[in-house]
Amino acid sequence: MIFAARRCLHPPNNAHSLTLKLGQATFPPNGRKTMRNSRVTIIFVSAALLTACGTMGSAALSSEGPSLVGRSASDLFAAKGAPVRQLTSPSGATIYVYEAHNLYGATFCEASFFVRDQIVVGFSAHGLGVTCGGSAGRLD
Repeated sequence: MIFAARRCLHPPNNAHSLTLKLGQATFPPNGRKTMRNSRVTIIFVSAALLTACGTMGSAALSSEGPSLVGRSASDLFAAKGAPVRQLTSPSGATIYVYEAHNLYGATFCEASFFVRDQIVVGFSAHGLGVTCGGSAGRLD
């Protein structure tokens, strides 16, 4: 190992065509190209993971919504927390709006729960998330 380290510190004149070995690792002469390819791979994998995180958030928002139809508004608040907005539909239903955000804070899925007489009567989700979408119950 010491010999290999010395060889790296003081390479011979033809080092450009030499493959250096340290222990079990091999460093090819095109090390910079390999390093650049590794960085590109890391960037793409990171981007894919960030996208996946957003998709999982919208999946939870969309899949849990229909199961809350027919339950009380207090069950909705216990499951989802405080809504982002509260609206009133033209027919008089109270609409509680929840959002799923990506890591940058952008909204990619929005779910609306329609409540009448403190009972969730409808659910609707829409947005850019692959798993965001669907509706159940009355949407008026």
